[in-house]
Order: sequence, then structure tokens, then C-alpha cells
Amino acid sequence: MHDYFKFLPMLCLIASSAAQAKDLDKNDIGRCSWGGSMMGLAQSQFLAGKPLAKLLGEMQQVKYPEDWMAGDMKNIVQATYENNLRDSPEKIKAAFIEECIQYHLNQ
Repeated sequence: MHDYFKFLPMLCLIASSAAQAKDLDKNDIGRCSWGGSMMGLAQSQFLAGKPLAKLLGEMQQVKYPEDWMAGDMKNIVQATYENNLRDSPEKIKAAFIEECIQYHLNQ
């Protein structure tokens, strides 16, 4: 496991569905992908110097298609900023998706 995300277990719990199946279903994959995209976006804004409060305010104005997305977005964005990493958004996104999928496979 990468040392990128000290909050990864919490984020994966957020991204997980209620099912405890060993096989990934498309919802798990979709949530991991969506979470990775959110983390990549947050990382790009962090590297650009955008303040956390401003990004959260902008992201809270978005109408999300699923009820769980707004809460997950807030937690993912906060964790990204708290990690204080200088890695590229693409690297952060890929690591999140990989670790999220591994988490689901190990359930």
C-alpha cells in the first residue's frame, strides 16, 4: 500500500457500498473511479494554491446525481488538502482508485 493517504481507510469506507461481496460490482468500481476523480481535482486545486474553504464552497454548489456524493466530496477534498502532498493529480487519482479497488477486493 502506498503511503499517500493516511485517511485511506476512512475514504474507502465512505466509497464502499453496503454489500460485503468479494467481487467488485459496477457500483464499487464507479465509486472508486468517482472518488479518484474528486481526489485528482482536489489535488490540482491544492497545487494551484486555491484555499480549502473556497474549493469546498464551490463544490457544495454542485448538484450531485447521487445523495452520497456531496458528503463524500467534502471528506475527500478535506483529506486531500490535509495530506499536503506535492504529487501530480494523475498520480493521486490513480493511487486512490488502485487502493480503493484493493480495499473492496479484500472485503
